[in-house]
Amino acid sequence: MKIVKIVSLFFIIICFFFIIFFKEVKFETNLVKTILPSNIENLEDILLISDKSSSVIKAVFEGGETQKENFLQKLDPEIFEVNKIDFSKYVSEYKKSSNNFLSDDDKKLTENKKYNEIYNNALKELYNPLSFQILPFDKDPYFLLQNFLIKNKLPKNENNEQTTSEIIIKNQQGLSPELINKEIKKLICLQKELSTKNEKIYLSGTPVHSYYTSRNAIISINIISVLSLLLIFLITYFYFKNIKIILPIMLSICFGVLTGVCAVKLCFQNFQTVTLVFSTALIGLGIDYSYHYFFHLKRDKIFIKNLTFSLVTTIIPFLFFYFSGIELLKQIAVFSIAGLISIYFFVLVYYPFFNFPSSLKNIKINTKIIKLILILLLISGITGLFKLNFNDSLSAFYIPSKKLLEAENIYNEVKGIKNVSSQIIEISGKNMEEILQREEETAIKFKEQNIEYIALSKFFPSAKKQRENYESVKKLYKNNLYKFKNILSIDQIKKLKQQKFTVLKAPYINEFMLNENTSLMFVFSSKEINIEKDGVKIVNIKQNIENYLKEYRYKILKIFPLMLFSVLMLLCLFFGVKKGIQIFLPSFFGMFTALGLASLIMGEINLFTLISLFLVLGFTIDYAVFKSEAAENNDNSVLVSCVTTAFSFLLLSLTSFKLISSIAIILFSGIIVSYLCCTVMFKKDE
Repeated sequence: MKIVKIVSLFFIIICFFFIIFFKEVKFETNLVKTILPSNIENLEDILLISDKSSSVIKAVFEGGETQKENFLQKLDPEIFEVNKIDFSKYVSEYKKSSNNFLSDDDKKLTENKKYNEIYNNALKELYNPLSFQILPFDKDPYFLLQNFLIKNKLPKNENNEQTTSEIIIKNQQGLSPELINKEIKKLICLQKELSTKNEKIYLSGTPVHSYYTSRNAIISINIISVLSLLLIFLITYFYFKNIKIILPIMLSICFGVLTGVCAVKLCFQNFQTVTLVFSTALIGLGIDYSYHYFFHLKRDKIFIKNLTFSLVTTIIPFLFFYFSGIELLKQIAVFSIAGLISIYFFVLVYYPFFNFPSSLKNIKINTKIIKLILILLLISGITGLFKLNFNDSLSAFYIPSKKLLEAENIYNEVKGIKNVSSQIIEISGKNMEEILQREEETAIKFKEQNIEYIALSKFFPSAKKQRENYESVKKLYKNNLYKFKNILSIDQIKKLKQQKFTVLKAPYINEFMLNENTSLMFVFSSKEINIEKDGVKIVNIKQNIENYLKEYRYKILKIFPLMLFSVLMLLCLFFGVKKGIQIFLPSFFGMFTALGLASLIMGEINLFTLISLFLVLGFTIDYAVFKSEAAENNDNSVLVSCVTTAFSFLLLSLTSFKLISSIAIILFSGIIVSYLCCTVMFKKDE
């Protein structure tokens, strides 16, 4: 009774901590943070760049300016602001130093002293009835400032401005994900309110994806939990004809879940949304200990040894998850290990004080049918192994809904964003002047290859380049301005020639700056960019992530044989060589058949599919351990354990999270095949 009191007190403490912690749980939905190992190079830069885009909501308005204004007016100004990289507010500054700005074409003409060509271009523009001027003719007779703005796509395309908008979440780091999702939900409701059959509003961007991810997570958790508990209820009633037995089962699961949540909260700053979905599998895993206890009326040392070995073999793969360095896997490991250990002790300590029914239904399994199904699965698995195709791209982990994908495509189409790979180049320097000069040096290569790019230096040249432009314009005025003597007065010409050089300092614009000493150049090209310069670093986020995942996959493949050998040695040590090999084989066949089946079902394999093979081994070893014993009701206890665990992963395989569903498919297939192998290999004499 003393032990019971101690465990009861521990249970109360866990519940107390759960109530406190759960109020403060912060959920993380950033996919990049979820899947990347924490020890990779440039992780901080990748996350910083990822965070810059994670606060942007992209909107497209089919109804035009009126619809857009109605939508934007209803935004909460304390949460949202409309993103406007509006260079029109800098035009007045441009005007003060107009001689400092030359388009690439005008700069080339002045460098080659083709002053007549510049003059002729100016005359064409002057007598063009559709022409407009940023500055009066007597201030900019060659339309140099106007050419600079137009060549750099300023002012912006008016049609784009009327039909699109970028909405920024203000102070995103200071807001809880729950509050952000609540505000995104309001935006989606507003979207539906202002959309009609012919005038729709499309919303996309990382925050919108995160909202739907969180919402789908809650739906998945509720459905999986309800269906899993319903299955437990039906199985328990079928075997025991007594629903009272449900109470201790529910208590053990609740105890495991509470312990798991508290453990994750203690070990990590944020709770991964995907971890919460995967945690529903604990219902199927934790119930195994209860059913083994119910079916084994003789709970001697052998039973406790087998149950303990089952716990240890399940925990070992999760330990590998923890040391993987991947945030998601570490959280799943902590949650599952803490939950399973607490359920294990709850069963052994509390269950002896419950009166469980001793009459059990016994189901006999037709091994001929089992053999036929197993042969078909093994053949399919072997076929799939010859068709293995690895996919290390981000698309292997997340596929947006058709609705969100349509919104993204419409936004790109309206904005005129070409379907080419986007690469980001980090330019670092001691100050803004050094950064701008390095940007300009880097841009030379892009211009030579006609590669499009956007950068701060495109709109605000360095002081050095402004001085060069000024000197070029000064020579132009000296050698060619007299041709305008019939249009400009002597005083106007004199003033133009006597203009003084004044530097326009580049402002700090968040969209172009990673921090005070680093700017970002956005390059749009299908060509691979190679630049070797001091302070210049190419950050192709998509390619970098794929390279990291591929490298990590190779490491997993190298570790895998060692892990298999270690488990085999452990089994031989505990059960002897012959029996140890027999216990190992069902899980071995289950792993590789599951890999082949996953290849056939999904068409491709990713890093997490491989890692989940470790779990197949850990989850199914205990089937062979219990089936190898001659104890009464072993067959039924293993059958029920298999059904409840496989059912949990079957439900997970149907979730919208491709990352989780790919893991679940492997686990479901591996559990089924391992169980069938156990049934055939450890067939008891009639």
